[in-house]
Amino acid sequence: MVKVNKKTAKVGDATIESTGVLITFPKDFKAWETKCSGTGAGGKQNMLEAVEQHATNPRSKSPNTGNDGAHLYLAAIRKLLEEKEDTVYFEEDAEKLETILNDIEGLKDTETLNPQNIKFSVPKKFNSKNGNYAQGVKKDSVYGHYLSTFNHVKNKTPDKQTDGSGWVSDKPNTATPPIYQALYGGKLITTGLVDVLKKAIDDIDEQRHSIEITTSKPARALVSIPDFRKRLASAMSSASTQEGVSVSKVMRRLSNKEFKVPASGKSQRFLANYIKSKELAGTITSFKIKLTPAKTKKLIGYYMQSNMSVKTKPIIKSWKEVLL
Repeated sequence: MVKVNKKTAKVGDATIESTGVLITFPKDFKAWETKCSGTGAGGKQNMLEAVEQHATNPRSKSPNTGNDGAHLYLAAIRKLLEEKEDTVYFEEDAEKLETILNDIEGLKDTETLNPQNIKFSVPKKFNSKNGNYAQGVKKDSVYGHYLSTFNHVKNKTPDKQTDGSGWVSDKPNTATPPIYQALYGGKLITTGLVDVLKKAIDDIDEQRHSIEITTSKPARALVSIPDFRKRLASAMSSASTQEGVSVSKVMRRLSNKEFKVPASGKSQRFLANYIKSKELAGTITSFKIKLTPAKTKKLIGYYMQSNMSVKTKPIIKSWKEVLL
């Protein structure tokens, strides 16, 4: 069963109640780190260390500079989580994760950074008992990991070329060494880092927000939100007398009411700006607004100005309303 989460946070000039699938990204990323750190990558390294050091110290003939590779994306994820002070995810958080995901996926398209194509030279012919070979013998290339059949014979290391692990291949783009499996998943790590990122982005995008606006400033753009506009018009109609429109009656009809918000478009961006917040990830589905007589009067005025079919009427206040 999918676990649905509800949480409340104060953001800008609003209280935001968010619902949706429980965002487990910090927990999932930590679980990935733990699994990788407990799984060997050949030699003295574990899989997490292998990712942390990917392309950091390029060999002398390598075209890599050390300024690219999986270690940078791992650092970016850690920085994002360290700097995250609240439980609300914003659009910029989702965009950062999408950029990291795309960059990691892009490693497979860069020959010298793709972990499948880490290249090692081995002699075409060597002694099958001790690995010795004649001077000047031609060399072949193997890809993915140094634990080749030649290295097994020469140095008595595990043979990851023929044991079915897939770590070493004699063809490019086919090996699945530990770094590759840590990033994209495999036998050793069934949930790779890209899977963790994809789930996080999906969960963030599924968030639904209901906001209670507390700012003291009315905004003309509120009147352009269809549900609010419709119900403001209805409240004004009910509060109209021969003398004019009663502010107190309109305020009572709109206070503590929930207004629906279109799932996309200007309303989403406007509401985030209105409450002095960064754009929220997911969707604002509804909002409430704390009204005062002054704020209500301005909203009524905005509506009248924006609707030429409505005859402008006086906006009346009782002496009680003036004191509020």
